Amino acid sequence: SSPRTIGGLEFEPDLVWLKDRSGSNWHRWQNSVVGANKLLYSNSENGEATDENNGHINAFTNDGFILDDASGGAVNTNGSNYIAWCWKAGGTAVTNNDGSITSSISANQEAGFSIVTFTGTGSAGTVGHGLGKAPAVVITKRRNASQAWFTHHKNISNGHYLRLNGVNGQGGDTNVYPNNMSTTNTFAVGGDDGVNGNGSTYVSYCWAEIPGYSKFGSYKGNGNANGPYVECGFRPSLVIYKRITNNDNWGMHDSARDPYNPVYRFLYPDLNNAEWSSGSQDYFEFYSSGFKLSQNATMTNGNGESYIFMAWAEQPEVTPFGSQSNAR
Repeated sequence: SSPRTIGGLEFEPDLVWLKDRSGSNWHRWQNSVVGANKLLYSNSENGEATDENNGHINAFTNDGFILDDASGGAVNTNGSNYIAWCWKAGGTAVTNNDGSITSSISANQEAGFSIVTFTGTGSAGTVGHGLGKAPAVVITKRRNASQAWFTHHKNISNGHYLRLNGVNGQGGDTNVYPNNMSTTNTFAVGGDDGVNGNGSTYVSYCWAEIPGYSKFGSYKGNGNANGPYVECGFRPSLVIYKRITNNDNWGMHDSARDPYNPVYRFLYPDLNNAEWSSGSQDYFEFYSSGFKLSQNATMTNGNGESYIFMAWAEQPEVTPFGSQSNAR
């Protein structure tokens, strides 16, 4: 059916990342700053699409979103399974002049998340992000033309980056993200067309670490089914990870698809593949204060390999009433 309203979030989302679990439709990223009906795809370098006829989100509501075009297949095919990961930023965007490049930002400092849009200058500069603390992760995508999803993570080398849409390990180019690029008020971009081409338009998604709610870090694999335990300070709801010392796909696991251990269903942010759900490899276990690798697949736990991760809590560990147990 079209339109179809999906509700129950208990907040109005500013970013919705949606994926068809049953089929090979593309990942869909839509945000409130540029407009709900404008799409980017993390498995593709394609520029921004509007009202894409294979299915899209047409609007955000006070507790969810409205899907459009049921016949397209990517968002509402009869009987297919879907997932949406949703973040709340700061609602209507405001102008920010903290950097040398003017930006529009929608920022939620409490949750450590902002959506930033700006027009490139072609020369190295800085962009305000509105978080009030240095972001641990910045993902930048060119909107008006094809380009990679250039990703900075605090645990990769200075002046290096990853591509969210690719398998490559960390690459170095200070013309993309300069050394020491994240500060309390801004992040830095070089003059590369992927992040700051003259006259091109960009969107950046920025996350700062909030103790008890989000964690961005790294771990080293041991190549054993009894893999490393990664402390987060909370029970994870979503974990996204990438091997950085060799080429490999990105992966993502969450507690919505696997409410009980093991957490084995996963999707690739960089591929349009349907959900992997055999349970025979690459699975995690979520615990009250972190996650554990429980297989020896190189994508998650290669011996001596280094990985970065991004994790968000199923519920914040620290509340106005004190900490609370969140055992699984």
